[in-house]
Amino acid sequence: MSGPENIKGFDYQISYSLLKTLEILKDTNSIHSLMFESLEEEEEDFNIIGADFEEYHQLKKRGEGHHWTPGDLKEIFQKFISKDKGATKYYFITDGTANAEVKKLKSNLETQEEIDEILLKTFLPEGESLENLKSIFKRTTLLTRFYSSDDDRDPAKNLKAKIIEILSQPPFEVKSPIHTCYSLLWKLLFDYAREAQNIGIDRIKSDFENAGLFIRQKPWFDTPEIGEFQGREIEVKTILAELIKTNKLIIYGINGIGKTWISTKTVQEASPDSTCWIKINRWTSIDYVLFLVTSLLYSRGYDYEAKQLQSLDISERVPALIKVLVKIDITVVFDSINSGNSDVYTFVEQLVEISLKKKLLGKIIITSTKRINSYTDFDVKNNNFSEYYLNGFTLEDTEIILNTLNDKLSEEEIHKFYKAVGGHPMSIFFLKQLIGNKSISADELSLIGTQTIETTRDWIIEKSIIQLSDRDKEFLMKLSLLDGEILEDEIAFILEANTKPKYLLHNLHFNHLISYKNEELHIHDSIKEVAKNLLQSDYRFKIHGKLTSFYFNKMQLQEGSKDGVLYDDILKWGNQLEQLEGSNLLEEKYSTLLQLSNDQLNALGAIKRFGYPFDFETEDLSSSEQIIEELLEKKFVEKNTDPEKKYMYSPVEFVLVNLDFWQDCFITYLCLSRNLPYHMGYVPIFQPNHSWHLQHSSCWWEHCIEYMPLPPITKSEKTEHQAFIKEQFEKGAYNDKTPDEKAFLQGILDEGVPDDTPDEKNLEMEESRCPIWGHCCPDGKEQASECRMEMDEISTDQ
Repeated sequence: MSGPENIKGFDYQISYSLLKTLEILKDTNSIHSLMFESLEEEEEDFNIIGADFEEYHQLKKRGEGHHWTPGDLKEIFQKFISKDKGATKYYFITDGTANAEVKKLKSNLETQEEIDEILLKTFLPEGESLENLKSIFKRTTLLTRFYSSDDDRDPAKNLKAKIIEILSQPPFEVKSPIHTCYSLLWKLLFDYAREAQNIGIDRIKSDFENAGLFIRQKPWFDTPEIGEFQGREIEVKTILAELIKTNKLIIYGINGIGKTWISTKTVQEASPDSTCWIKINRWTSIDYVLFLVTSLLYSRGYDYEAKQLQSLDISERVPALIKVLVKIDITVVFDSINSGNSDVYTFVEQLVEISLKKKLLGKIIITSTKRINSYTDFDVKNNNFSEYYLNGFTLEDTEIILNTLNDKLSEEEIHKFYKAVGGHPMSIFFLKQLIGNKSISADELSLIGTQTIETTRDWIIEKSIIQLSDRDKEFLMKLSLLDGEILEDEIAFILEANTKPKYLLHNLHFNHLISYKNEELHIHDSIKEVAKNLLQSDYRFKIHGKLTSFYFNKMQLQEGSKDGVLYDDILKWGNQLEQLEGSNLLEEKYSTLLQLSNDQLNALGAIKRFGYPFDFETEDLSSSEQIIEELLEKKFVEKNTDPEKKYMYSPVEFVLVNLDFWQDCFITYLCLSRNLPYHMGYVPIFQPNHSWHLQHSSCWWEHCIEYMPLPPITKSEKTEHQAFIKEQFEKGAYNDKTPDEKAFLQGILDEGVPDDTPDEKNLEMEESRCPIWGHCCPDGKEQASECRMEMDEISTDQ
């Protein structure tokens, strides 16, 4: 092959190797290692080595218009025979087509039919016996036109599309943009092949994680540990009854009252095998919510519905999820919605609002410290929605729990304590441990009766922490400074551990101060706050400083790559950096950014992208001009004088100055952590942006256009589309498509035409459709019509 053809061949080979590697990582029980053959060799190979078997994959690209013939394959089969160990399986993979004899052989191998001796002899390599050829054919697969591309300039095009699809499905979780992750994985396998390396599966998993790809079995079924479940029998029955009534339920109550605990018990009773558990924190995104839901759908065989959810515009996501819950019996739990950011909170509110008018086969369960605003008492009364306010344990439950102690409390003591803590579960269980360990005196027990429920809870948690060994106490206090769920490498670093962290943390886990979900460690917010407050400020700053350096070192390694720094690490580093405010460990270049207002930070983000801030307040732009003046005075921006610095082909108005790459990363963190959106099209502020022309946008609604609805497809349009797909199937037009592509197209047919599909076009929405973006214009049909006329005039002039 020529130089360009060689490059194309490498792309096809590496892409195939990546596809097979991902398929193997789904189930690696019997695979030891993978062998990536050198790119310098004439024949490119990919070998799979298992406990008691080997697979040999021979890859060959074929130029357009050239068929594989028996003469071409003799050399391949000669190689297979020379390598044969009696149990090795052989695969020949090509994007090229086959002639009649090769097609016949391929069919015989697939169906395991006996091969005609005349046909066998046409493939027999010189000097080999028919017996040897027959032997390897029993273990040989021919894959011609394997993910072949219709673009000869990009022979791996369809392989890449399949890889992207696999990366978006369980058990894979991508921590960076999916195309970025693909590029990193491709480069990694290219390096393996260039060095002809035999790589163990554990090494591959580790390298893939460094590239932002994690393997999580059943990520949707991440229900918390609840240990020994005592009490709450009446509440569980009542909650189940409320859930069955509407299939839509919110459980709300104060922190630590047991909302997560009782929700876990509820789903264990109601739908243990079809639950998508979403633990909400401030970094949870709508994309992550949909990743978990679609992972569950894929696992249950609902590929079509999962792919639809993944591909929809933001305005269609909530209605599409409701459509899934109307016809599929799954349970989606939003745990601790009050801990989430405004995007996710709004998403759940909209989900509830639309669900009020729907009868769901699936279920929605929400836990929160307060009610949400998208349903009313009228909805509860009319069985459109269910709610349950969770109080503490009953006196009877408290007596049952505390009477399991060897040194039983008197009835009077239990009554006093119950009155003090209001049946607060966390307080009761930690008290039980303290009494069982003889770590609390009668005087202390009497004293807590004079405090509020929250103060009593914190006092009991603090008492439980103080009675730990110095080592365990220090471990918990250090871990409390980490944000969200805590990964194993973070635990190992913060504990300076040379042994497996789980062994070091056994006592904390035994005492219910920490819990594990998959390989992640979790600390309840109430425990975390108390543990943090036990740290001296200087020591706390010291630990935050160490963690800042830990994440910064990771980011520095990523900076050198062409795909840049991962968002997850920017967020974790930024959080630790922000906690250094007020200490001498925080560099001035970061402390100055912390002094900026939210408006100033948002303006920096917008200027970086579009050259000018958004202005939703003043038509004369006095508001945005004021912010620009402030940033000019701080020397963070300046008027652009370079005509080559453009956005949408036009020079930008202002540019950022005196800000290095790491300050830029910190600004990104601050904007995300404060919910300051500046991504064009995805800004959830539904007011005109008066500075749109200075940002070179299409109009003053472009900033939020993705939130606007699309005109719905009608029954006749859907029927026509399905008839076309059916006709193409009958004509054989889809014969060359992959099994997954065929299954998706078949899914469109199987869906039929849903009952809620409109009979007629919604003329108001059609007339309001934006001629550029396709969504309905917030200014209505008059504005949309004016825009269409302007575009027609421009088209005529050109």
